[in-house]
Parts: sequence; structure tokens; C-alpha cells
Amino acid sequence: MAASDDRGNTFGQAIDVDAGDALGRVDVEVLDDGSALVSWLREADDDDADIVLRRISPTGDPGPIVTIARTGGGRPTGFLR
Repeated sequence: MAASDDRGNTFGQAIDVDAGDALGRVDVEVLDDGSALVSWLREADDDDADIVLRRISPTGDPGPIVTIARTGGGRPTGFLR
């Protein structure tokens, strides 16, 4: 993830959000304080996946990865909302 403060003309340094085990289904919500809440599916045991969240501070510092729930890892699970 990389942030821009000039409407996308330039971007800051990219931040590794997923720790290398993402399956996809990514969503980002920018919060009122300027931080970003990122959610995605992360590989788990067998054919399952974890729905995880990570908050990125306005200064770009990543918080801990928090597991919200476990679900199937296949396409029928849909997309996070």
C-alpha cells in the first residue's frame, strides 16, 4: 500500500501490509483520522481462510494483523464488504 497527499500525482514509500500470505479480496477504508483500515483473506489451515484486518497509521506505521473470522478460501465466499 502507498499513500498520496497530492491526489495521486506522487506516492510515498510502499508498505507491506499482508506479511506474504494473502489470498486476495482486499478492501481499504480511510478513516476520519487519516489512518487506513485494510482487510483481506489470509491463507489458513486446509482449504480455509482467515478474514484479517490491519490498521495503517497516518504516518504509515502498520499495526498488528488481527484475525476477525475464519471462512472458506474458495471463490464462493465472495468479497469482503
